[in-house]
Parts: sequence; C-alpha cells; structure tokens
Amino acid sequence: MLHLYLEVLELLVEETHRVLQPQGELQVLLPHFGDRHSEGTLRRTQASLEHRYGNASLSRYAGPFTTFWADLYRDRTWEIRCVKPESV
Repeated sequence: MLHLYLEVLELLVEETHRVLQPQGELQVLLPHFGDRHSEGTLRRTQASLEHRYGNASLSRYAGPFTTFWADLYRDRTWEIRCVKPESV
C-alpha cells in the first residue's frame, strides 16, 4: 500500500520495476472522480507503467474494499496491472 503523488510517479515506476522479480506483478488502484484531472492522472499513470513494463492492463476494480476510504470510492476505482517481463 502506497499513497501515490504524481511528482514521484516515475520514481515509483522505476523502483517497482527494479525490485520485482521476473513475472512479478504490480497492482495500482486509482480513484476516479469523473473529471479531467482524474482522467489525466489515470492516463499518465497507465502510460508510465506501459512504457517501463511493456504492459499495463486497465480495468474497473471490483474489490475487495477493505478500508473506509476504499469503500468510499467503491464505484470510482480503476485498477492497472503490470507484469515484469522475464528478460529485461
């Protein structure tokens, strides 16, 4: 669990790629408030992950929602999943 600030997005992408073993999976959850800012954040995050990992699947997050904040954004959360390739 990590609260993401866009100022450190590239650092997060590089560090997760560095520490994950080949075939390791990264899951990123982002709330979306239906505005342009949220859409930009979602697209920027997906593009950064796609660039580094070579794959980034985007889908609605279906749960489980285990905290108050997650439950609050239940109908607004997107999930981006990446898998580190075998050869880097």
